[in-house]
Amino acid sequence: MNAESALRAYVSELVAEMKVRWVGTGKSLIELPNVAADVLRDIPMPEFGALDLLTHLATEPANELPAQSALSDNFGQPPAILYASEDFFVQALTWMEGTTAIHQHGFSGAFRVAEGQSLHVGYTFDVIEKLTPKLQVGNLHMGAPEILNPGDVRSIEPGSEFIHALFHLVRPSVTIVIRNFKTDVGAPQFNYRNPGLASAPPDGDVLRYRRLQAVSALHTLQPEKALRAAVEIIRAEDTWGALQVADHCFGLWGWNDRLFALLEELGKRHGSLGEMAPTLYEEQWRSDGVLRRRTLLHEPHQRTFLALLANLPARGAIDSVLKQLVPDRPSDEVLMEWIEELSSPQLRGVSGLSLSDDEKAELRLRLRGDSLADSLGTLSTKFSRPSLLNHLIF
Repeated sequence: MNAESALRAYVSELVAEMKVRWVGTGKSLIELPNVAADVLRDIPMPEFGALDLLTHLATEPANELPAQSALSDNFGQPPAILYASEDFFVQALTWMEGTTAIHQHGFSGAFRVAEGQSLHVGYTFDVIEKLTPKLQVGNLHMGAPEILNPGDVRSIEPGSEFIHALFHLVRPSVTIVIRNFKTDVGAPQFNYRNPGLASAPPDGDVLRYRRLQAVSALHTLQPEKALRAAVEIIRAEDTWGALQVADHCFGLWGWNDRLFALLEELGKRHGSLGEMAPTLYEEQWRSDGVLRRRTLLHEPHQRTFLALLANLPARGAIDSVLKQLVPDRPSDEVLMEWIEELSSPQLRGVSGLSLSDDEKAELRLRLRGDSLADSLGTLSTKFSRPSLLNHLIF
């Protein structure tokens, strides 16, 4: 049996077992995540990978494939529906690059890693203030990060019961998902951003969209006019719309004086959002910058290192992942080895890391947590840690 035939047979087994087990619960939405997870664990997965899956999606006759998800579906690169009924569907998601998005789901089900390796992090969110039905400020707490390998299964609970981020470390990665189309939790499907903002997906306000298109064109022709126009739009928008304007301008300008001027106006008009926005966009700028560097690298361990820097906010979290990835070596040794490699003459232009011998020596001590670092005053004053390494020092 070739890989594509094995894939079809596997999906048929998943579907048959789901029909038996879920019907046995009376098609309970509460039980769906557990049932889907058990089915994914219990049905042996044949050997197939992203190449087989992509070939199947690209060449299977149109009448042999079920209807696919909407073009707006951003889960997968690409997503592929392999079976669909009114009750549930089976989807295979190929991932070529990771994503840092922290999100919840408006559906129920489970997923299994079929190929690759992923960094999985769970979160909780304590609401402090509901700014609008689509926007909340609160405290975002990160759980223990874990590495998911082929065969690992996780349930998908709807709504705020399951807030997580899944960053795919290996290219390509494939996950198999069994899920329903929608579970009504009485709230939008929020995305979350550090340090603590929950927001619904952007809406389809046509007038705002056209105005922001005009700002983009003005930015090309006369940047100062673009800033003045964006400030006027911020003044006219409610809090929800103001965030979308700020997001758009961040995409245009990045972390610079024009954005700072816009955020100052945001702070005047929309208190809690304005207070959080500088920290939010500074962190996003840092993370995006690390991930842009990552796209230029090809060695798996180098790409993994930058993925950890982009996604994990503290040295302790990075250490806990390294214990899973490289259990037989101290994390400070692994980190220093990777840093020296990326700061070598061959890679420093790509990685953005350029360290002198003195800086490397100081960094090695700091990574180790050695008390001698406190006594090396002269050397310490020379040490200026690149922003890429923000989270590595205790």
